[in-house]
Amino acid sequence: MIILDYLPLFITVAFVHLVAAIVPAQDFVLISRQTLKNGRKAGIFCSLGITLGQAIHITYSMFGIAILITKYPDLLFGIKVLGGGYLVYLGTNGMFGRESNDIYDSCDPSRKNRSAILEGFLCNTFNPKSILYFISVFSVLIPSDTPLPVVALCGLIMMVIQMFWFSAIAIFFSNSRVYGALMFYRRKINLFFSLILILLGVSVMIS
Repeated sequence: MIILDYLPLFITVAFVHLVAAIVPAQDFVLISRQTLKNGRKAGIFCSLGITLGQAIHITYSMFGIAILITKYPDLLFGIKVLGGGYLVYLGTNGMFGRESNDIYDSCDPSRKNRSAILEGFLCNTFNPKSILYFISVFSVLIPSDTPLPVVALCGLIMMVIQMFWFSAIAIFFSNSRVYGALMFYRRKINLFFSLILILLGVSVMIS
């Protein structure tokens, strides 16, 4: 097996996943909200959580387990309820929870970072659209006879792209000029993103 023989496959997977990552969805909303609320590090740690969540999807998709999930409607429904409910919880907490005046307040920074990782991980892991997306990628783009190391490398490429893109979003929103311009509307932006999370959560549960 020569890795270069699969270069067209790697390029195709990378392009498709980059487009999918760029399209704004719940992960984008979560990253933006985390960054504006808790700063750049929290946004990047949230990106890491989302990437780890994707690692779960990639792992079970590699072994064909994702298709089994779709064959059990009750299990898929349970994932929708958990995923949608968690988004509603995040949005509600953002709207009615305590709003700190400074991202460097008395809260332990490491605790914020762990919380950001967990939010990103749970948000992506229980996203039923991610399950369907990875089923499509692994069943349509990647031939069934592809060697497992090549499939694993495709998964790694997707994770790197995901981490890079969402980290770039966190860095953009935490740029001193952008951050300074948005801070005047910080409360309104937080309410907006929180409302979007609630609407996305409801949409996931009823879809």
